[in-house]
Amino acid sequence: MACCEVMAGRKASLNSKELHMSEAYKYYLKFWGTRGSLPVNSPAHRKYGGNSACVEIRRDRQSIIFDAGSGLHLLGEELMAELACEEINRASSKNREAMRDIDIFISHFHTDHICGLPFFAPLFDPHFTIRLHYITDDKRTQKTDKLKSILENYMSSPFNPIGLAGFKANYSFCPHKADETIKLGAFSIIGHPIPHPNGCHAYRISDGRYDIVYATDTEHIRGKLNENLIHFIKNSNLLIYDSTYDDTHFARYIGFGHSTWQEGIRLCQAANIEKLAIFHHSPQATDDALDKIAAKARKLWAGAFVAADFQLVKLADER
Repeated sequence: MACCEVMAGRKASLNSKELHMSEAYKYYLKFWGTRGSLPVNSPAHRKYGGNSACVEIRRDRQSIIFDAGSGLHLLGEELMAELACEEINRASSKNREAMRDIDIFISHFHTDHICGLPFFAPLFDPHFTIRLHYITDDKRTQKTDKLKSILENYMSSPFNPIGLAGFKANYSFCPHKADETIKLGAFSIIGHPIPHPNGCHAYRISDGRYDIVYATDTEHIRGKLNENLIHFIKNSNLLIYDSTYDDTHFARYIGFGHSTWQEGIRLCQAANIEKLAIFHHSPQATDDALDKIAAKARKLWAGAFVAADFQLVKLADER
């Protein structure tokens, strides 16, 4: 099994004149938003951040994004800064070309997972081609673009002043069936249904060396592991898992559609997973609370860590 290296600490760099934090790594995963339900900002939410779900996998100039929560806004700003750098250096580096194709995979349509789209700068720039992927088994919605309809409503009056007509990028909606293999360059991506109100899908992305699973917004049954999910995540390098709650308090939240960090560890142990990213933090979870979860999780299973906004996971690129 290939090894992925989790980088400690967090750092944001959006200044196009500076070497941004990821430039030294050609292949990495970056957490842009790790909260669930609601973005938060307070002195007690600094260390782990407060942006809602958004995770990017970058390999050279290819960017694959999972979910479009509020973290997508800062990712968009970084992409625009990179584009500006490329324009400045174009005369002296004619062979360099900005990454302008972006693929975004939406797990489901609750607002904390799509609220970043109206604020994603590349959507307003004609230099970008952006594909919005989602999973549906409804043949009717495959023809009528379910995500397009949802965004049209979300971005219409009185909720937003600018509709889809404001997007200047070359964007498209890409519906897929559950468990269909989606090929994007060196990557294969599969979406798989997981239990959540109104439906949700986990994604497994593989390049033949690394397998990473993004499985957020899912509820487990106490005392019973989800065997379908175990089969889907088996032998992956990294599981990014909905850890909104704690086993101790889970009973009061049954039906809310979320899981616990302890269940994430149980799944990893059952499925031979290398590392667990504790993810989709409750808005109520302060830095102190998440520090305590991190310490407890490491004692229970050494492969667990609490994901933070702007944290990197290095992926060795051996081609």
